[in-house]
Amino acid sequence: MTQWMVSRDWQVAVITPRRSPLQDLAGTDGIVGVFQAGADSNEIERVLDNLGRRTPSSLTTSNCSARTVR
Repeated sequence: MTQWMVSRDWQVAVITPRRSPLQDLAGTDGIVGVFQAGADSNEIERVLDNLGRRTPSSLTTSNCSARTVR
């Protein structure tokens, strides 16, 4: 699902509480942040505040669920 969103020019932030294949998306175009447990909450907040300003966006978690930000 995340790759589908990125291929359609969505912005995606990823949060994983533990090691996840989703972390391999770091550095991919369209992935605006990949965070693990213990990540700096200010950095997560900054990324989330900027999601969806110009393009569709999603916050994806390691259990592969997603929430659309409009």
